[in-house]
Amino acid sequence: MTKRNMFIVILLLMAGTSAIFSLLTRVTVLDLNYSNPVRIAVVGPLEGADAETGAALLRGAQLAAEQANGSGGIRGRAVVVERFDDSNTADGAIAAARTISETEGITAVIGHWSPEATAAAAPIYEAAGIPLLTTAPAAARAEGAVPEWQFRTVYDDLEQTRFLANYLRNVIGQETVSIIHANTERGRALADAFDKTYRRFGTKVLNFWAYDPSDLDGLTRRAEAIAQEMRDKKLTGHVFVQGDAPQAARIVTALRQGRVRNGIVGLSDMATGAFVSEVQAVLPAGEPAASITNGIFVTTPLLFDTATEVAQNFRTDHIGEYGIAPDWTAAFSYDAARLAIDGIIADIGKSTADDEEAQLVGVDVLRKAIRDYLTGYDHPERAKRVVGGERYFGPHGANTTSVQIGLYNGASMISALTQLQPILERGVTGFLDLVQQGKVLYVNDRFMYRTNVVYTGVQLLNVEKVLEQQGEDTVVLEDRFKIDFLIWFRYRGDFQPQDVVFLNAVEPITLSEPDKTGVDGDLKYESYRVSGTFKLEFSDIKHAYGTLLTGLGFHHRLLSRNNLMYVTDVLGMGLVKSRNDAPSAANAATDANIEEAEGWL
Repeated sequence: MTKRNMFIVILLLMAGTSAIFSLLTRVTVLDLNYSNPVRIAVVGPLEGADAETGAALLRGAQLAAEQANGSGGIRGRAVVVERFDDSNTADGAIAAARTISETEGITAVIGHWSPEATAAAAPIYEAAGIPLLTTAPAAARAEGAVPEWQFRTVYDDLEQTRFLANYLRNVIGQETVSIIHANTERGRALADAFDKTYRRFGTKVLNFWAYDPSDLDGLTRRAEAIAQEMRDKKLTGHVFVQGDAPQAARIVTALRQGRVRNGIVGLSDMATGAFVSEVQAVLPAGEPAASITNGIFVTTPLLFDTATEVAQNFRTDHIGEYGIAPDWTAAFSYDAARLAIDGIIADIGKSTADDEEAQLVGVDVLRKAIRDYLTGYDHPERAKRVVGGERYFGPHGANTTSVQIGLYNGASMISALTQLQPILERGVTGFLDLVQQGKVLYVNDRFMYRTNVVYTGVQLLNVEKVLEQQGEDTVVLEDRFKIDFLIWFRYRGDFQPQDVVFLNAVEPITLSEPDKTGVDGDLKYESYRVSGTFKLEFSDIKHAYGTLLTGLGFHHRLLSRNNLMYVTDVLGMGLVKSRNDAPSAANAATDANIEEAEGWL
C-alpha cells in the first residue's frame, strides 16, 4: 500500500471513530431523564452592575453539569443548573432564597456574592434544609453559630483584609499606606481592620477617603479628586482600594489616569475577570486595561500558575467550552457544583436499586446526601482534591482555604514572588528559629511558611527519537525522547533555584554554569541550555487523542513546596515566543509533528 493510500485509510478510520464517538455521546445525553433532573441553583448578581461576576458563577456550575451529563448524568438523571438573580443586595437575596426554597427539586445552592446577601439568605436555606455552598468571601460568622447546612469554600472578609495588611507591611515592607473605602458598614469595618493590623506593627494608616458605592457616575469624580489631593500633597506609600469590581475599577482607573503612581493593593473582588472587564469598559476606546491593572497586588483563593493539574485541566476545559480563561470565581463555582454532584453520586450511585428506582429518590434524601458527603471532608488527611486545592471543611462547614497574593502582569494574574502558606503539619516545632531565619511569619494569629516563588520558563529547541543498537538492528525506544531546551529562573533572594531534580530524566542532569545571567533591581535571572533523554507520559495533563506527551518535570533537590514554588513565567514565555530567531522544535528524524502542549510548564 502506498503512503498516500495509507494516509487516506487513516483519515477514514479517524473520521469513522469520531462519528461513532459523537453518536454515542449524543445518545447518552439525549437519553437522560430531563423530566426529573437533579437541580442545582446558582444565585448571585446575574443582572446589573455586577452581572459579569454572576456570569462567571454560572459558567463554572454549568460546565460541571455538562461534564456530568456527558458521562451519563446521575443514574440516568440529568443535572440542570437553575439560575436566580439576587441583585447583590440583602433584600434581593431574601426574595431569591424564598423562591429557591419553594422551587421543587433544588438539591443545593451555590452563591451568593456579597457578604450582605449571603448573611441575609443563609438562615432561609438552613431552615429549609438545603445545602448552601458559598463561593465568595462572606462576613465572619457570629460567635456561637452552628449551622448544619452551610459550607464555606472561601475565607471571610476580615481574614483576607488582615492578611493583606500583614503582607503589605511585613513582606512588601511598606510602612506608609492610605485607604479608599466604601462608606458602608462593611467598607468601614474592613478599613478599620486594615488600620488595626498596621497599628500592631507600630504604624498606622495616614489617610482615609470614603465614597458612595451606589453612585458610580459620582465615584469617578470622587476618585479624580482623591488623585488630585494625592498629587498636591505628594503622598507616598501604597493605597488599599476596597470595593466591588465596578467600584474598584473606577477608582484605580481614575488614580492611574490622574498620574498617581503609588502602589495599589486590593481584595479578591479585584482578582476577577469582572474587575478587568470593568476597567476596560471605563477606558477610552483603544486603551488597554493592562495600562491600569499592571502591578496591582490582590488577595485571591486561587492562582492558576501555582495550582495542580486538576486546575490546569479545568482551565483547558473552560477555554474549550466558553472561549475565555476562567477566573477563581468560575473555578470555585465549578468545584461547588462538582461537590454537590459527587455527593449525590456517592449516595444513590452506590445504591443497589435499579435506575428506575434511583430516579424516584426524593429531594430531601439528595440534600441530606450532599450534606453528609461534605461533612465527611473534615480534615486535611481526608481532603478532596479539587480545582481550588485540597478541599476540606472545619467545624460546621467552616472555610479552610488560605489567602494567596496575586500580582497583575498587565491584565493577567500571576503569583506574587512571595506567598504565605499555613502550617498544617502536626509536630512542627521550632517556630521561633524559623521566624528568625525568615522562613516563617506570624500572620492572623497563626504561623505561616514564607514561600519563595520562582518564575520559570522552558523554551523547546529540539525533540528527537532515541535510537539504540540491539545486535545488528537499530531500534527506536518508544518510551523516551531526547529533548534540547532552554530553562530559566527569575527570582528574588539568596538561594539556588537551579538545584533541581528532573523527575523523568533517564540519567541525572545537573544545571551547573548558566548560559545567561542578569539582574533587574532585586530580581535575578539565570538561564541554562540543557540536553537530555526523558521518559514519556510523565504527567496527567490532558492532550489530544493519538498524541504522546513528552516533556519534563522537576522539583528542588532540597527545598519543599513549603518554602519554594516554581510557577510559569508568563512574561518570559511571552518574550521568548515573540522572538523571530527562536529555533524550530520540529526535527525530521522524529517523523512527527511537534507542538507545545497547553500548560507546557
